[in-house]
Amino acid sequence: MRRKKKVEVNKNAHRIEQLSLFEIFGDDLSNNNSETSSREEPRIVYHFETEETVREPDPTTIPRSEYPLQPSLAGSVESISDLRESELSATDPSQTETFNASQGIDNGMDPIAESNESEVSQRVHLNSNPLSTEQKIQYNIESIRVLKSIQKENRKASAEEKMTLALFSGWGGCPQVFNEDDHKYLIERNELKELLTVKEYQDAKASTLTSFYTPLSVISNVYKIIDHLGFKSGKIIETSMGTGNFIGLMNEDMYQESDICGIEIDEISSAIADFLYDKVSVLNTGYETNPLPKDYFDLAISNVPFGNFQIHDKDFNQYHFNIHNYFFAKALSQVRNGGLIALITATDTMDGSSRIMDYINERADILGAIRLPNDTFMENGANTQVTSDILFLRRNDEKAISQSIFLSKPMFTEHRVMNEYFIQYPEMVFGHVGERKTQYGNYELTVNKDGKDLEQHFDEVLSFFPENIYEEQEQNISEDLLIPIDIKHSIYPINAYFIEKDVLHYRDENYYYAVKNTRSNK
Repeated sequence: MRRKKKVEVNKNAHRIEQLSLFEIFGDDLSNNNSETSSREEPRIVYHFETEETVREPDPTTIPRSEYPLQPSLAGSVESISDLRESELSATDPSQTETFNASQGIDNGMDPIAESNESEVSQRVHLNSNPLSTEQKIQYNIESIRVLKSIQKENRKASAEEKMTLALFSGWGGCPQVFNEDDHKYLIERNELKELLTVKEYQDAKASTLTSFYTPLSVISNVYKIIDHLGFKSGKIIETSMGTGNFIGLMNEDMYQESDICGIEIDEISSAIADFLYDKVSVLNTGYETNPLPKDYFDLAISNVPFGNFQIHDKDFNQYHFNIHNYFFAKALSQVRNGGLIALITATDTMDGSSRIMDYINERADILGAIRLPNDTFMENGANTQVTSDILFLRRNDEKAISQSIFLSKPMFTEHRVMNEYFIQYPEMVFGHVGERKTQYGNYELTVNKDGKDLEQHFDEVLSFFPENIYEEQEQNISEDLLIPIDIKHSIYPINAYFIEKDVLHYRDENYYYAVKNTRSNK
């Protein structure tokens, strides 16, 4: 079993603000607008010191502390007693179930749990039924209580504690607990204020409108497609991991045989993920500031943040991509040639007026896409409807660039365009396409259910994806001077020296190499 190495990063980088749902899915995503609307001055721009003009975000707005629609827990358990009266028993069979690794992917969360220092792992998963608001709040509080206790005692989580940590499902759809006028949740609100730091509390409060979570059925079917493409194991990066559902739902062989790194900007979510997955390198940072190497990973997978704003990354500032499109560009730079990308994203990626699809088409083979029903995320308490896509890519540095069906976006409804791919392959749209006028006066495409469940839709389109096109990279052990940077050595700053096995090494941007032996020969 590969053991993880603790990775620490500089978290003092400037951050930018988080948008509300109105700003995310309003007029900015209409087909007449570019990445940043030309009809009104953008509120959010790059925030970094090296630019000549830096606009500070409005201090009254919500900070970008947790991304919208990022993966986290989506499970459910039986009714529990009020936490104000008794403690939640995480080992109650009605709440959690043990999971035999040989079973492969189940229908719920399956965090790794270890017994002492044993290499034998036990998986635990929750039922996939939706949580009530009361259950969700109670489970979150209990999870945070356990997390804070473990952190205070500076130790690993026990198997029982991991079961409790796995109950955390984020705060999307739970604004009541943070509403000072809602006396029903006064006790829970006060307990959160005692458990969390001021920043953590404000981040949690801000996330109630933006932190919506990937249903487990979607994640498991994404893995079915990845398996169909031929990927079994390798170097994997989860670009916006939440508490780690995409990692938790890997089959056991993939989990044990892969080097996995997860990135999460929210402190509570990343801390829980760090305790749940002992072999995973968890980085508490934004994707734009991660120190991991380029041209390295075999698979990038995630539910990316949606938003009509840009973030600073000197390698991609020139493209002015919104954050959901930026994640594709960044992922393409971090997977190797031949590596796969599977990301859930806003429909703006494929239907919008930006050049992200041109950017992708120049650098990758587009293997296929799926458009999900607009109520897909409702089951996780999101209390909002939004249509989203899953896009599957293979990086191809030798690609002969040509016109692609994915670059055409004709008018499909009276007011909205739709990507030509979905028009020619309607099976990839999991429902009936229409449009609706929002309360803000703009129009948006909808995908309403057609009587089939998600499992049936996924099963019907699996054959539309190419089979076994993924090729593993040959691992050549080289004694050359220049050694490509890997996860372990990416923690060292660029242009830094370090000692490994009594040998002095130097790290530049993409390589490290030995300088001299620090132990004299006698």
